[in-house]
Amino acid sequence: MDKFIYHGGTDKSRKEQIEKDFPLDQMTLYKLSPIRASIGVKEVRELISSIASTSIRPKLVYIESADLLTNAAENALLKTLEEPPSDTKLVLSCDNLLSLLPTIRSRCQSVRVQTQKGLELEENLSIFKECMQASPGVRINLADSFSPDRETNLLYLNRVLTSLRPKLSSTTGSSLQIILQIASACTQAYEELKANCNVRLVLYNLFLALPKTRG
Repeated sequence: MDKFIYHGGTDKSRKEQIEKDFPLDQMTLYKLSPIRASIGVKEVRELISSIASTSIRPKLVYIESADLLTNAAENALLKTLEEPPSDTKLVLSCDNLLSLLPTIRSRCQSVRVQTQKGLELEENLSIFKECMQASPGVRINLADSFSPDRETNLLYLNRVLTSLRPKLSSTTGSSLQIILQIASACTQAYEELKANCNVRLVLYNLFLALPKTRG
């Protein structure tokens, strides 16, 4: 089978595993990465169109964060999964395998990527940890370092919330309270961004709402 779904682990660990499994220096790479909070039909159709071009080397089609594909985008991808071009391998990367449609999953080989426990949470929350040990003025400066792009921040907050969910059932005491406060602040910020509130003000409110911790 030349169609694969790499899932689990972190974005970084999945990418590293894919680079180990495929000789990228000997292949023509067609990569689709999210630039907004979702990957739509237009982007998928453009990708499919691009791989129709001829290449003297084998092709690797790599869809990063495939769990951000809309249902319509996944359906647009189905025909290519059913009848992939010759000498072409298709790789989808996602956090959660079940986030993809059953019709997508049934046509691909599943590859679960293992990673060090808690690594994804550490990666996504690194700037939050710095913020929670800082004064209000420093928090504002950290918020200013974030991109002003609405879709970029929606994507980031979605990843943070996804990272936090497993911790809610395995953490107790004061640590659980901190995680709940972070999750609440991120959820509110996400909803405000979706409601088209001012991005910079949402970030300021988010960073100021994060709980105070000691270094």
